[in-house]
Amino acid sequence: MTKKMLVTIPRLFGGTRQKLFAILVGIAGARWLTNEVDKSLFKAAAIEAAKKPADIHASQRISNTTSPEKAFKIAQGITDSTARCDRFGANPIVV
Repeated sequence: MTKKMLVTIPRLFGGTRQKLFAILVGIAGARWLTNEVDKSLFKAAAIEAAKKPADIHASQRISNTTSPEKAFKIAQGITDSTARCDRFGANPIVV
């Protein structure tokens, strides 16, 4: 009976391979979840920017940022007074 107990205890807690596999699955899952959240924020920023008047400076700042939170905040900050483009949104109007 003692020998049987010694064999089952290591299997109960798992070996090194199982622990490494669990760590890798956890890291991959965290990266996947982060990626999905970032995509959602970038999509929300694009929707928010599309609702506002064209602003070439804001669009350049959004395209140059790597943070989805910053992109969303830039899109939220676009107002009629900050947008200074022609009616087609291509050429900035010089004031």
